[in-house]
Amino acid sequence: MKYRFLINYPEKISTQILDFFLAELTYARFAKDHELWLVSPWITECNFDLSDRGVYQDLWPGFSKSSISLSSILKKFVDYQSKINIICRPPHLLVPIENISLFHETKKKMTQIENLFEKLAIMHDKISEMTTSHRMLKSDIKELTSTIRSTFGELRIFLDILRRNALGQSDVIAFVKDLQNYNPNKVDIYYNYRLHAKILLGKTAGFFGSANITHSGFNFNDELFFYVTDQNILNELHTIAVRLAQQHEGEWWKRKSNEYSILREYQRQLTDKSAIDEMKSSKDFPDDLKAVLELLELF
Repeated sequence: MKYRFLINYPEKISTQILDFFLAELTYARFAKDHELWLVSPWITECNFDLSDRGVYQDLWPGFSKSSISLSSILKKFVDYQSKINIICRPPHLLVPIENISLFHETKKKMTQIENLFEKLAIMHDKISEMTTSHRMLKSDIKELTSTIRSTFGELRIFLDILRRNALGQSDVIAFVKDLQNYNPNKVDIYYNYRLHAKILLGKTAGFFGSANITHSGFNFNDELFFYVTDQNILNELHTIAVRLAQQHEGEWWKRKSNEYSILREYQRQLTDKSAIDEMKSSKDFPDDLKAVLELLELF
């Protein structure tokens, strides 16, 4: 079969993707020129079910788990000296750095409000020892404090939403950087500002369609993927993938990750250095947001 249309029902796209990876790994194990292309605005960790698959025992001796992660598969390609090319959206589109700063400022203001609550509580206790008229004032303060606390509770929900928004798609950055750090000589990351195409391409087969390279894209969403083994189409897909990665004169929206200094500087400008330094030293600044800032090389 030279082509096939794939959707996530009744069989998940991930089943076909796993078979593709296993076939490509078998090829890469003995070939010296193997190359893999992963093109997707979002690419994150996902797991593949190993039920009824036996070949993985040969590729991963002693492996006993019922599923395997995408990163484990890709790192095995690197072990076989395959070249992996990844194209995704750039960091400043994946993580809205200004939201991290906004979270930090909001968190500081809420801490100030909490300090005011403590002062009100002290005043409340002192008034308890005073006259009747003062005790009436105490009742008013108690009612007002209760109202403020109710509003403050709503602000806590808003802060949690803000934190999640600030994280953005930091998992994409974490995924691709982890893979690149595994072997910088064998993994190239390209950022494409306008990217919307989704392509998964090896030497023996390829896919293109609507599914992002994510767990949801491969297992749950109503996606359409086109699986192809025709060599002419594979060659054309390779040409397209290279075109999506390579920057030509005037095409500012495409850059290799290590040439992304211009937009990285743009990120730094969105949050002034004093705010970054303050976040570094803040004890109650969430670890997940610190991790994002480290990924963006702002820490």
